[in-house]
Parts: sequence; C-alpha cells; structure tokens
Amino acid sequence: MRPTVVSILVGIALVGATPPVGSVEPPACPERYPEARWERLPTSGVEVWASGVPEGLAGRFDREIEEAGATIAAEIGPFAAVVCIVDPTGGFDASRYETPGRRFHAVRDLPAGVVTISDERVGQVGPAVAFALSQIALWQRSEGEGWPEPLAGAIGAWYRSRAEDRVELDHAVAMMANFFETEASIDWARSRQDPVVAWDPEAVARPRLETCSIRGCTPATIGAWVPGDVVDFAVATEGAEVLTDPDPARWGRIEGAWRRALRDELRGSTTDSTGWRGGVLVVAGSLVAALAVAVAGYAAKRRRRRRRPTPPPIPGFFEEVQPTDAAAVDTRGSAAP
Repeated sequence: MRPTVVSILVGIALVGATPPVGSVEPPACPERYPEARWERLPTSGVEVWASGVPEGLAGRFDREIEEAGATIAAEIGPFAAVVCIVDPTGGFDASRYETPGRRFHAVRDLPAGVVTISDERVGQVGPAVAFALSQIALWQRSEGEGWPEPLAGAIGAWYRSRAEDRVELDHAVAMMANFFETEASIDWARSRQDPVVAWDPEAVARPRLETCSIRGCTPATIGAWVPGDVVDFAVATEGAEVLTDPDPARWGRIEGAWRRALRDELRGSTTDSTGWRGGVLVVAGSLVAALAVAVAGYAAKRRRRRRRPTPPPIPGFFEEVQPTDAAAVDTRGSAAP
C-alpha cells in the first residue's frame, strides 16, 4: 500500500500542525547535543537536523523522512518529532550511547519525541526513521502510556517495509512461513512500548517481537512471521483506522483471518479437503510406501547379483596321467615316440 500524493500533502500539513494530546515540544538537536555542529534541513513537517552529513546524503534523507512523516501523520494522526542525523565528522559525542561491545547506531526517545541516528549505513537511515516516527506517533496518541506491544512494533515494521519497498517480499515470506498455522496465537497486548530504545537498524532488520511457529509464539527476534504483513492485511481489509485501535481482541481476529488467508493463497483454494493433518498423513503414507518399494527392489537386485555356485570339475580332467613304462616317459611327462 503506497501513499498517494494527496495523502502525503495532507500528512505534511498534519505533522506538527496540531499538538498531539499529552505530547511535549521536542527539543531541537542543537539543544540536546550542543557539542555538535548542526544544520537544519528544509523538511516540511518533521524537524530534521544534520551534523556533518554530506550535502547529497542530507538531501536524500530529508526527502525520505518527509515522505515517511507525512504518511504516518495521514494514517495515524498528527505528531511532533525531531530527527537528528549525525556523522562522525560533525563533532557528535556518541559515547553517551555506547556500552562495552555495543556501538552507537540509533536511539529513539519516545517521551522526548527525538530520533538520533548515524548516517554510516546510508540505506538504513530512511526506513529506520520511518519505523521510529511511527513509534513516536503511537506513543503520543497513547498520551504517554505506551502503545501495546507487539502491536506497536508490528505497525512500525509495516512502515519500515513500505519505506524499503519490500511489502510484497514480506508477504511472500509470511505466506510460506505460516502454512501450518491458521489460528490466532499472538498476545497483542503482552507489554507496552519501551520509552527509550537503542538499536542497530541493520543487524536487527525487524524489531524484537515474537517468533511464531506451529508450536506457538516465543519471545525472540523476528523469524517465522513477518509482522508488517499482518498490518498490511489489516489495513487492506478494515481500513487505516485500525492502526489507531489497540484492542487486542480485534487484532486477534484479524490475525486469525490473516493466517487463513495466507494458507488459502498458498494452496490456491479456499475449500478444505481432508484438512492439513489429513494431507500430512497422505504424504507421509506415500513416502513410507515409496521407501518400502525402494527397499524391496534393492534387496531383489542384491539377490540377483549373488555369485553363482562353482560347478564340480569334469571327471578325469585334472587327473594325472599314469605311464606304464617309466623309461618311456621323457622329462616333460610325455611318452617317447
């Protein structure tokens, strides 16, 4: 689902136009990080600052963030946010966010409405900021209580996938991964958003939510399910207003319908035959029968290859000639003429 020009223009007008309920005015990057040299980018809507970022990259980031912010504002509602993009040459002190074994990549401060991100991974900046801005918008809509998780992360993953233009790929992955699961199994209100999160946009291409398989869901990095795809399905079937509904029961119903739709799309049919369990039994039985035939054929082949028994010697063929006159036999054992 790609944003239209009209929705982008509406979103640009909404970002920051109406102060969100319970939100505070985000501090500008020079106020938050006074040690760095900053330049305000001409983004409409979201306030974007760059420190030491090359001019060409700054323009690219500016366009990507403007589009993402406008789309989020049009679909979730107005919000206020500041994005600080830093380059090592700009004087930014990254040590405040570093720990032993962990470098600084990106930090989102939801109560402050600030996203701070390094420009070292160029292709990850726009999608990562899109994810973070959606989290800020949801946080402000919750009036500072935090949106339910993993719902907030799934919505953020959807915006990130759209920024990366990989919605169709995520759908294909989800379709293959959820063939055996047709019932809702995710607790959509298991926790609340973390106020401040430092993360690596490249190493963790998707937020830490849950991995769901035929055994159910366990906390882990995204693996067997693609969270953005269920949100894409929800918006396609129920409209964008579902993004602002945190009701876990509603999302559970959507999840069940999504899983069944994935299975039906993969099978190419909406009509059950014997069910997937019956299908598995049929396939397993076919494999066992094929294995039995193969084993029987191999055994028969081995029997045919066995060495035939050696026949008894011809009588008299190997018997020694007994001469009648020893003097008449030469040294070669043959009779003299």
